[in-house]
Amino acid sequence: MPIFLRILTAATLAMLFTAAADATQHLVRPGESWQSLDARLKPGDEIILMPGLHRPATLQAAQGTAARPIVIRGLDPDHPSTIQAEGYGIRLLRPGHVRITDLIVTGAKIHGVFLEGDAEVTGGADEEDAEPREPPGHATLTNITVSDTGPKGLRHAIHIRQLETVRIENCRVEGWAGSAVEIVACNDVTIEACRFAGKDEYGQTTGVRIRAGSDRVNINHCRFIDAGDQGVCLGGASDLEEFRPQPPAEAKPASLYEASRVRVMRCTFQNGLCALAFVNCERCTVRNCTILRPRRAVVSIRHEQEDQRFGPTANCVFGSNLITWQAGDLTTLTHLAGGAGGAGGDGITLEDNLWWTPDFDEQKEQLGPFPGTEAFPQVTDVDPKLDEQLKPTAKEAQLYGADPP
Repeated sequence: MPIFLRILTAATLAMLFTAAADATQHLVRPGESWQSLDARLKPGDEIILMPGLHRPATLQAAQGTAARPIVIRGLDPDHPSTIQAEGYGIRLLRPGHVRITDLIVTGAKIHGVFLEGDAEVTGGADEEDAEPREPPGHATLTNITVSDTGPKGLRHAIHIRQLETVRIENCRVEGWAGSAVEIVACNDVTIEACRFAGKDEYGQTTGVRIRAGSDRVNINHCRFIDAGDQGVCLGGASDLEEFRPQPPAEAKPASLYEASRVRVMRCTFQNGLCALAFVNCERCTVRNCTILRPRRAVVSIRHEQEDQRFGPTANCVFGSNLITWQAGDLTTLTHLAGGAGGAGGDGITLEDNLWWTPDFDEQKEQLGPFPGTEAFPQVTDVDPKLDEQLKPTAKEAQLYGADPP
């Protein structure tokens, strides 16, 4: 065994004797089944995957507490352990206060990491004897790499469904089929400092998609590179059964939305067909983002829900963004697509943004209107002079984009 592994293993074993008496560190060697630990997990426990190649697992008893979360991690953050996925890599049913960190998940045919809040859980205490549980959630994914998911169909690298309070930070997704991160009927989600990079042989539909009534989602300081049809999709066309709670039958027309209060801040989008899509969403904000060379449209505004209770995009803001492209990159600035009720740009308020291409005036008539109602004049005559880190060096441009002072 290499010397650094011997040192790390000795340090880990030493922690076994200093850990709290009612918590256990479960060391899993490469190739061992760690799904079998499920029935033995209790608050404060850690599942530590030793360096090497590991089997996938589905767990339905990962129930920690705020003070004593369940932790699933690799031994060494600098050398993450690898899970060779099958259908799934890691699947957690009704997780509560769980932290997953320092791992690589590769080759999933369905989803790489799937956290499912409304799943049916078998076994356990009788219902009349069981202690009351919080709603599923309070999950954190940190320093996770998910690669080669799919390669085709609605196969998501990270899929979170019907959960409360989820944080995804410093993660990387490389090559996926559906979404790099699919958020369905979740509240209070943060995606921070993540990188999403598509691969040629994978179907990549969306970088991050938020739908089915999801509320309070923040996407900050993330980078989307060749992320497919749309970098971030705020909304969608979900089945009513996916919402939690399900939409009330008596809801008034145009009173429900697929996504609410989503904030996309200081993100960078490179290539891809379209940077952002607004689909039956409301009170969403896209601010201080850099959008570089989209290949079809900058923004898509769509009305996809046929149910009359769902309204078109409303009360959204697009401001302080920097958008730059070359002649021939774009078909249109704004893609509009309507279902029942139609779609238009009046649901988005345009604060001041910087739009740059060397011959903007010549292209303007062909590219059509800006995506929204102009509350402020748009800047179209300033070359941002981006450096190698995609930061504007022109003084007049430095308040725009993902790296303002």
